[in-house]
Amino acid sequence: MSLLAVLVCFVALLAYSLYSWTIVPSHLRHKPTVPLLPLLLSYLRGEVEEQRVKRLVLPFAHRARTNVVVVFSLGEWIVHVVDGKIGRQLLENRSVRKHQPPPEMLLWHLTGRDNVFMSEGEMWKRHSRVVRDALHRKVPIAEFVHLPRKTFSLMGKGGRVRWNDYTHCRFTLDAVGTTVIGYDFEALDKPDGSFVRQYHDVMEAIANPPYIFIPSLERWLPRNNVRKVVDDFIDRFRVLLELKRKEPGDDMITYMFEDPEMSETEFRDNVIITFIAGHDTTAGALSSFVFYLGDHQDVQERVRQEVLSVMGQDEPRIEHFAKMPYLHAVICEALRLNNPSNITIPRIADIPLQAGDYTIPPRAPFVLNMCACPARMFSLYEQRVLISMLLREYRWTVPRDSIHVGGNIKNAFSPFALSLPYDVDIDFEPLL
Repeated sequence: MSLLAVLVCFVALLAYSLYSWTIVPSHLRHKPTVPLLPLLLSYLRGEVEEQRVKRLVLPFAHRARTNVVVVFSLGEWIVHVVDGKIGRQLLENRSVRKHQPPPEMLLWHLTGRDNVFMSEGEMWKRHSRVVRDALHRKVPIAEFVHLPRKTFSLMGKGGRVRWNDYTHCRFTLDAVGTTVIGYDFEALDKPDGSFVRQYHDVMEAIANPPYIFIPSLERWLPRNNVRKVVDDFIDRFRVLLELKRKEPGDDMITYMFEDPEMSETEFRDNVIITFIAGHDTTAGALSSFVFYLGDHQDVQERVRQEVLSVMGQDEPRIEHFAKMPYLHAVICEALRLNNPSNITIPRIADIPLQAGDYTIPPRAPFVLNMCACPARMFSLYEQRVLISMLLREYRWTVPRDSIHVGGNIKNAFSPFALSLPYDVDIDFEPLL
């Protein structure tokens, strides 16, 4: 066979593979389908999940007058349920289970599968109980109070501060490190320290939009150097677990070790997923909250007065927050406006499922725009402590030249579909 003939065969095979890969499967063709080209361009540009859903998915569903659409995501066509009520009903169906994501994705290689995020059935119940009990054993208010003080000492007299550098790269890393892992990463003191740098290198490496959009690229064009970086980071957690077994403390890992049924892999996977989720979601929430209060001075002042009337100059205590309903309401509103987590792990069932006016066929993956977090209360206390102390120390505004024009906050691309605001410049003015 000539070289030309081989080339023609290769091109024909490639074209057929791309056609088969991008064509909507027959069992989903009768449902409204979001056009592929805009989705493809969105992924290649690195547009975040929250913006993609608001710009493409929700308007298409509105025009089609439907609560269920078909979208291309993670290398396959899936059903996207945009109605929260229908989504909750589907999650309550006992036939529904989690759809295991493509095994080649480095994202899931990092987190593992034997954790509360990915497990099913009895394993999930056990993981959920162990993680929940460990997180709720003690609310580490003292640790949460110590970290804002250190943050304020670094901010000094304020001025223009890139707030997301503190929340995402420093404060929340030290918060989850000292309270969950029982290890001080010193991110506030050493923002360029080895662990901080390694963590951000890993997250930046795996967050390559084409590899998220087309997971099979990891097979076709393997990133061996990135896989090594991820493996080195996983090994670092193994070392931390070994250290914690030898030197137990007053932290989540020590409490988890009390469960005799957990394997070493389960410990590792749960610690890594709790670390990533607990750090990133809280960081995004704190960046959003401070931005919105900087953009709404009247709300900021009202929250400040509530904090001062309840807490005065005392250190924050748990009982204080029960008397701050407005603070809680404003935190919840900021979470609603820029939800830290936008989507669930895809689900699947072996039987047909009714979703509004449509039937989801058996074995068809579907996703929901909703997410439940076992560490929600833990994160809320962390947010309340920092915010209440920040309101007492500073007044702040959003600069006129902010990239987040008109209150439309912009988020960075995240492989976990999280809302992580970037370049959140804030002008701080000390009150004392």
